[in-house]
Amino acid sequence: EETRVSARPRVLRGSRWTHFLLNEMGVPTVGCWEWIEARGEVVKLDRFSCTALLELAGESCFVKLYRPRSRLHGRVLRTTRGRPLRSQGVARDLLLAAVRVPEPRGCLWLGDGVLTLAQGLPGGEDLQRRWSTVPEPALRRELMSAAAESLARLHREAYGHGDCKWNNLLWHDGRVYLVDLDAVRPARPGSRRQARDLARFTLNAEELAVAPEDYQVFLEAYFSSLGIPREQPLARMLPELDKLRARHRRRYGEFGRALW
Repeated sequence: EETRVSARPRVLRGSRWTHFLLNEMGVPTVGCWEWIEARGEVVKLDRFSCTALLELAGESCFVKLYRPRSRLHGRVLRTTRGRPLRSQGVARDLLLAAVRVPEPRGCLWLGDGVLTLAQGLPGGEDLQRRWSTVPEPALRRELMSAAAESLARLHREAYGHGDCKWNNLLWHDGRVYLVDLDAVRPARPGSRRQARDLARFTLNAEELAVAPEDYQVFLEAYFSSLGIPREQPLARMLPELDKLRARHRRRYGEFGRALW
């Protein structure tokens, strides 16, 4: 039986953008998931979530639909314990701390699940894709510095990203924005959670065979932004990197070029 959008959507966290979205959707004849795929530019898609860019009121918005895994999970998704509202709250707090993240714009419960809206960054490219299209050394150093500064700002505010891979770092208008904030949690500076962010970033750099001199630009900019020496954080990062490497090899075999 076809899944349809609820006749009575519930606004969980409202703004003018939620009303723009509901006006745009009208009374669709297919489910919300199918409507997003048909009307938006899908960015990420898996079994239980769909992220897309969608134009609303002449502006670009990120929309993400969280599909419940079960009836109980659906109830949790609608509360502040669920990822949608929690990530919107985190994004608001990070914006207030001048961390570069897309502005949260609302959250709704629809028949297919919970839908969040956030500021779109049209023309943005994730760091991995951008890296592959920019061979010039000066531009690559710019990318590394911008990524380091954004991650350092997050860590300085005592948070860890939790999934700091390159496709969750978005290059837009000369800056790097942190996206996919579902796993962001408070983390004291120098903690294991922050060390794991560094390790995850480094693993992607190794997968892409990033040159050591480019990676050093990232490290120098990161520690310069934090204003701390690198020895202790790197000592915490290396065991986490070894774990991630081992897991990656089990899944995919040998890869790239080790930076340590």
